[in-house]
Amino acid sequence: MLIEISPDTIENFRALAPMSQLLKIGKDPNYFGIGHTESLEVPPDGVLLFCLESDEDERGELHTAAVLKYFATAEDKREQGIFAGLFDAFQDLLEGTPTEAVRADIPMGEEYNDACGILENMGFVFSLADLFELRTTLGEMAALPIYQAHLKKHVAVLLKDVPENLFGFAVEKLNRELFSTGSYELSLDRAEYDQDVSVVLLKDQIPVSLFLIRENEDGELENMVLRVREGTEVPELMKTSMFHALRKFGRDKPVRMVARTEAAANLIDRLFPHAKAFPIRRGYLMW
Repeated sequence: MLIEISPDTIENFRALAPMSQLLKIGKDPNYFGIGHTESLEVPPDGVLLFCLESDEDERGELHTAAVLKYFATAEDKREQGIFAGLFDAFQDLLEGTPTEAVRADIPMGEEYNDACGILENMGFVFSLADLFELRTTLGEMAALPIYQAHLKKHVAVLLKDVPENLFGFAVEKLNRELFSTGSYELSLDRAEYDQDVSVVLLKDQIPVSLFLIRENEDGELENMVLRVREGTEVPELMKTSMFHALRKFGRDKPVRMVARTEAAANLIDRLFPHAKAFPIRRGYLMW
């Protein structure tokens, strides 16, 4: 039978998928899983994990994509069409969402050739791409030149100090007018972000730019959304956020920076000029 994996059934699928991935279900509101099993009393036959993310096209426009994060089939069940059934159920779940494509990032190693071939048989088209994902600490980031200039006044305010209705209004306005990214890209739920570190820039008491951060399941501070009207606002947002992050967590707090857009990759490249992107096989299945 096919089931949607929930926090209550995560343990049943640990034989096929890493717990670090499974534990995101129920904690990350944009992370989901589907499983195939004869019953919850026996080992599972297959699993497929995915999340919703923003993706940037060649023109710099953002779209919502369903990203395959992990999939596997029990070795003795691989000729029984289980993955095909999981993938059909996965596509059914996407109906009614703003998803415009499915993406899969496959490492370059030979051991991943079979996974790439399976997805190609499902209609995915692959090409080479560079992936920026950087892990560091607050202390290492605080030593960067961008944080050295002193802020005489913190104009940006903490997310927790922004009234909820005002934040919701700003999010809807930014999504609709500035970025046209659909209903997913910027969440209206403030609980998804660390409100003691995430910051908002106000103009006439209206939020106009945001730097939203969360503490992920691995205890890392992770950048989620950077939305600005002008590039000159980036340093102020980042410095204010760093000031509060150091006070709350200290210099040893791990940080994960993920480039979900070309602009984010350029920012990471500028802040960490010695960081290297690594090649992957990026595949898309378009509707």
